[in-house]
Amino acid sequence: MNFMVGFLLMVSGGREKESYWVFSALMQKRKEIPVMDGLRGMYIQDFPMWHKYCYVFQSFFKEILP
Repeated sequence: MNFMVGFLLMVSGGREKESYWVFSALMQKRKEIPVMDGLRGMYIQDFPMWHKYCYVFQSFFKEILP
């Protein structure tokens, strides 16, 4: 998470409050998009979103590379 917050701070020009609220919004679950669990799925127990991204990444390269 520190890399994400550091990136947000760099992009926002060091504005801490703005970075905090953007990070907070990224981590929240959205009712409008039930599939999207925010980025918190990368950090909760068993890392469900991480596994999903790894699966998609591997399947993508299986199709491209022989």
